[in-house]
Amino acid sequence: VSGVAALFFQEDPTRTAAELEQILKQRATPDAVKAGKVGSPNLLLYSGLDTPVPPVAPTPAPTPVPTLSMDVIEDSPSCLIGQSFYIRSVESPFKYLSVGDTDKQGDPGILQACEPKLPGCKWTIVPTASNHFYLKTYDTDQTLHWTHGNQGQKARGERATLYPCMSGDYSNCKWRFVKLHSDKNEYLIQSSGEENYLIAPHDDKFSATVDYCDDLSPEPKCVWKLGLSFGSWDFPSCFVGQKAYIQPVDLPSKFLSVQDTDKQGDPGILQTCDSKLPGCMWEIMPSTCGSYYLKTSDSQHTLHWTHGNQG
Repeated sequence: VSGVAALFFQEDPTRTAAELEQILKQRATPDAVKAGKVGSPNLLLYSGLDTPVPPVAPTPAPTPVPTLSMDVIEDSPSCLIGQSFYIRSVESPFKYLSVGDTDKQGDPGILQACEPKLPGCKWTIVPTASNHFYLKTYDTDQTLHWTHGNQGQKARGERATLYPCMSGDYSNCKWRFVKLHSDKNEYLIQSSGEENYLIAPHDDKFSATVDYCDDLSPEPKCVWKLGLSFGSWDFPSCFVGQKAYIQPVDLPSKFLSVQDTDKQGDPGILQTCDSKLPGCMWEIMPSTCGSYYLKTSDSQHTLHWTHGNQG
């Protein structure tokens, strides 16, 4: 038996003792021994090497522990669906994603300083049947897409331009919004299909493009901030009761905040904030008269204005 085992080991030196024993039994001829000892298996040893060996089932690999590459991933900022909003580049905080002519097919997405009278600065998110979204201009049915030629979804470095995408099912017209942090208004705008993202104009490029971004540590040119544009006093109900930052348009790197959230009379100031400063976060609470309280996130103090005898 030891000699045959040596032959089988020579056939495959990686076999273990348990695998050799299994192969010896599989290749043996059963019930062929006429005068076997009591308790001994009735198997006639076979020394040939031409019989295929059934594969030994490998030991299953341990189930990997899932990890998150980012704090929070969202398919869309749900409060913005159907709303008019601005898209601001983190790399150029005073400029907004816009187009020169909202009704011109092929008009490129660019960055420019905006004001409420410029419709090319406003966008609307429209859901698609595939759980992605169209990025539509505020006042027309033209949507932002990227040209890919014959490369399909693998195209990179191509311009983002307007196209009437909602007239057909075009994959290069659909986007998803990836939120980078649970406590910051910062998103990647990802194209459907491939790991490509909307990138702000940079280097010698005049228009926005679609290209690769490292989603674990994205460059500022890949990151966007979204902001509502209000045409009336109708405040989106999904913001009520939520924590929010408030930024002035002319100082986008600073936030409305207070130093001591539980101190009556503490003034509202502008300062640079991070998630560790509770004085930078506010909650919008409804009142009985249809208006709202602006409450600090960790106390019952609300922002008010002093009017003395002037009412």
